[in-house]
Amino acid sequence: MSDEKEEDDFNGGVGSSMIAHSLPQTSSTGVPMSLLGVTTEEKEEQALNISLTDRREMMFDTVTDLIVKLAEQDPVLLFIDDLQWIDGASAQLLHHLTRHIRNSRVFIMGAYRPEELTREEEFPMESVLDRMREERLFEEIELDRLDFKNSSMMIKNILQSEDLPQSFLLMLFRETEGNPYYITEILNSMVDEGVIDPYSYDWNPEETLSDVMIPPSIKDITSRRIERLNREEKKVLMYASVVGTEFDFQVLERSMGIDVIELLDIIDELENRGLIHETETGDEEVFRFNHVQIRLTMYSSMGKSRKRVLHNQIGKAIEDVYQDDLDDHIFALSRHFFEGKNYEKAYDYSLKAAEKAIGSFAIEYAIEHYLNAREALKRISTDDKDEEEMKIVGQIGDLAYEVSDWEIAKDAFEDLLELSKKMDDRAMEAEALRMLGHILKELQDYTDADRYYERSLKISEEIGDKRGIADSNKGLGYIHWRQGMFEEAIEHYKTAVEVAEEAGADSIRSLTYIDMGNTYAHRGENDRAIEYYNKAIPTLTERSSWRELARAHNNLGDQLMKKGEWELALENFDKTIDYAKKIGCKMFIGWGYFNKAEALGGMGEPKKGEIYANRAESIVRNLNDMVGVSSVYRVKGILKKAEGRYDEALDFMWKAMEAIAEIDIPFTKAETKYNIGTIYLAKGDVDKARMYFEDARSTFIRIGAKQLLNKTEERLEALADG
Repeated sequence: MSDEKEEDDFNGGVGSSMIAHSLPQTSSTGVPMSLLGVTTEEKEEQALNISLTDRREMMFDTVTDLIVKLAEQDPVLLFIDDLQWIDGASAQLLHHLTRHIRNSRVFIMGAYRPEELTREEEFPMESVLDRMREERLFEEIELDRLDFKNSSMMIKNILQSEDLPQSFLLMLFRETEGNPYYITEILNSMVDEGVIDPYSYDWNPEETLSDVMIPPSIKDITSRRIERLNREEKKVLMYASVVGTEFDFQVLERSMGIDVIELLDIIDELENRGLIHETETGDEEVFRFNHVQIRLTMYSSMGKSRKRVLHNQIGKAIEDVYQDDLDDHIFALSRHFFEGKNYEKAYDYSLKAAEKAIGSFAIEYAIEHYLNAREALKRISTDDKDEEEMKIVGQIGDLAYEVSDWEIAKDAFEDLLELSKKMDDRAMEAEALRMLGHILKELQDYTDADRYYERSLKISEEIGDKRGIADSNKGLGYIHWRQGMFEEAIEHYKTAVEVAEEAGADSIRSLTYIDMGNTYAHRGENDRAIEYYNKAIPTLTERSSWRELARAHNNLGDQLMKKGEWELALENFDKTIDYAKKIGCKMFIGWGYFNKAEALGGMGEPKKGEIYANRAESIVRNLNDMVGVSSVYRVKGILKKAEGRYDEALDFMWKAMEAIAEIDIPFTKAETKYNIGTIYLAKGDVDKARMYFEDARSTFIRIGAKQLLNKTEERLEALADG
């Protein structure tokens, strides 16, 4: 109903009614119907002497008179929700009302959900509506679901975020079919459970919707619809829920083993009831649940044994139906046989699924399948089991490192360390130690990282593993760089490059170039830092090293930003984000975001910068990357300073200092103190500005950070000159 229509009905003084097919958006308070028909004791006594029909008419008249009298004072809107559950007497009362309000300023609106109407006898309004149609007492309007554009606008408004992943918007639209009530309930449930974070860079939509607990309000609706099914219809829906949100008719038929015509009849009935629908996917006979909640409700109602048996049956059915095209169904086969506890097949298919996922850059899926393969391997008998497990564990660790999943990576390399000792594989032991060092340095545990690098270097030197020697020196150089020991860092890097060239380890040499660039950047030699970043990029591009390409462009953008080349810096930060998103590397998505935020601030767009800083904060905090957290707060402080909001800027700078209080990174702490000094100077507090500049200067002198030292001394000289 349009606003214009409603206004005409009220202002014209003519009673109207309307039945709307819709979902209730909110509940509202009103007058309970039971209170409208209260009679005095005298009237009740008189009522005993008349028929039941007459008494009902008297009650109807009493209610009608009350509403009409109310309308004489002010227009009345009577809204009746959930008409699909109305009882017969109430339906008759509604009919009576609509017949007697024609000359009153009363507007009646009713709403019902058509998907809840499955049998005529369950909807007493049906016969009453037929009579009301004949008497032209109402106008019936079918409310369309939201289209994708409006559904997306609603989701963004609820989450208060304009930049949500398109994949998430599409998935939620598809699963709710634009139903506003479902959208609201599911999003609220997701946020309450912490399943989604509006500032997160990305979500796996299918996994996000599958993991969320079904809101009770939706579960009740779904359960009622399922309860109305007969035994055979429930059985078909049960098998389909095990197959997945989408299910193939041939697979369903083969796994159930029932008469095909009988199955088709049941499918038709389920479609008529609005539970499933056929998809438009070429010649394939594929069906889909209308809402993911229907599938989840059905699947969650089954016991573990039934799920195991059905998964196994469906896996075998897929093998039979697609025996000449199994590669397109590898992921489904891996899942069904693993859930079906057919571990020999699960092991084989999980390895193939992991390899296929890597080829599609679906790194997190690849990790999941490798984890399943390892679990399956433990439960089967095979030759060289320890060696096979060592390979799988190494793959898990490498992939988890790529996407910054430090917990899985650390567990994997600790397991690899134990397995390598068990197998007496010293080269693998040294590699596991180095990878643990790499992880610990990302977690800012520089003391333990240094210890692992030293142990790895010792073993690599003993066995003559030049690649290991180069990589260990690269790691040690990083630790010295972070600790402000620039000369020692460069010596380690030179050794790493020299040995890597001897070993033909181009990837290690390129990664060392990035680290060398970092050291020169902190020394204030911007052009030399840029030179090393650019030397690393060609080899990384050739090898499709997406994580390290993200790192190189992030650091390159940072140096361009320090030179005031904002546009070029922004281009590099966008490349950082794109490369990181390609494999789902959370760390460099976060770093790309907060550096982009700073660049936008430098270009005079601090408000836009705040959006990216907020996204970055969520990511780096979830990774427990305290250097990243500190950097986000420092950038937020810079953005607030650009807006002239100095007290807020200082609050963020204190948070930046607090985040890294326990970490030995003198350059970052001194840089933040320098920023604090600039804010105090902008506020006009010269004494505090001088104090922080002097504190920062002493650190810059000690570690040899020439560029920031020069800028700090210029500030101090200006203050001295008054």
